[in-house]
Amino acid sequence: MKNKIGFALLFFVFLLLWILLAGISLDEIIAGSFTSFIVTVFSYRFFTWHRRDYHRRLFWMFAYIPYYLYREVYAHLDTIYRILSGNIRPSVVEVGHIMRSDFGTTALANSITLTPGTLTLDLKEKGLYVHWLNTKMDRMNIVEGFQKRLKRIWD
Repeated sequence: MKNKIGFALLFFVFLLLWILLAGISLDEIIAGSFTSFIVTVFSYRFFTWHRRDYHRRLFWMFAYIPYYLYREVYAHLDTIYRILSGNIRPSVVEVGHIMRSDFGTTALANSITLTPGTLTLDLKEKGLYVHWLNTKMDRMNIVEGFQKRLKRIWD
């Protein structure tokens, strides 16, 4: 029974996101229901945590979204500033991480890569090789913030 409730909850979360992005109309609700069901079937195993803290982890997943959006906007503005000012110190650095699950490590690498001015080049068991536009500042700001929040969800 618990799995059915978790499946239904994830389905409704995907459907709500669809409606928020596409709008409310009968066609969108039908298309969103169909798409949300398919996405839930294929991704449910990534969201099944075998602990009693399922709802807490789901909460932290939704709390991660505003933080990610904030970092995304900040990175865009910082990248624009660095391009216009010419204050760029690019390099490739190895950054350690504390993620235990493969999905958590992948989420961390993708979160870093999706922000402008950074690119995850390689993924190792306990480290990431990342290209940064400004190594000195970005290393601590980006990795630790993402890692701390993603660890609440995936580890």
